[in-house]
Amino acid sequence: MAFSLKVKKEVLEQVNNGMSVSEASRKYNVARTTISNWLKAPENYLKEDRSENQPYDLEEKIDVIRLFDKGDLSVQQIAKIKNLKYHTIRHWIQDKNHILALYSSQGKIDKDYELPKSPGEEDFVSISDNKDTKQHIKDLKNENELLKAKVEFLEELMELNGTPVSSFKKKLYTKPLTDSSEKESET
Repeated sequence: MAFSLKVKKEVLEQVNNGMSVSEASRKYNVARTTISNWLKAPENYLKEDRSENQPYDLEEKIDVIRLFDKGDLSVQQIAKIKNLKYHTIRHWIQDKNHILALYSSQGKIDKDYELPKSPGEEDFVSISDNKDTKQHIKDLKNENELLKAKVEFLEELMELNGTPVSSFKKKLYTKPLTDSSEKESET
């Protein structure tokens, strides 16, 4: 069974303050051998454990990427300092642009990094433009919902009038006509 850092610290504190290992075992429902192991090498057990399912936050990832980009530390050194796995850090470094884009999308700007521009993109939206952009996206979503409702209404009207809607819907797998297919259709 995995014990939280808080429980480990509390048990060790109680034992160091005079409680017997047997008493602590009963009180905290921890095996005596486990407590003995904690006492022998507390530095191995008093590290912050991270649940496998607990995600790392963006700030943590950005901090690691900054450390790596400074060039003073290797991935192994950063892993040891930050108590992270080597492969986790390598993955973050490979995924740097995505992480920075997520960080930026939350309205946080990292002055140390400039996100790569997409082809044809002039400049990134500044934080001051962010509110306008969010409002514009919200307006577009509302307009899209309205248009969907209107299309649904018109389709129902067509069905009521006996016109099959399926004959009017655009097929997704159709390709636009090319020059060669246009010439074939003319002959």
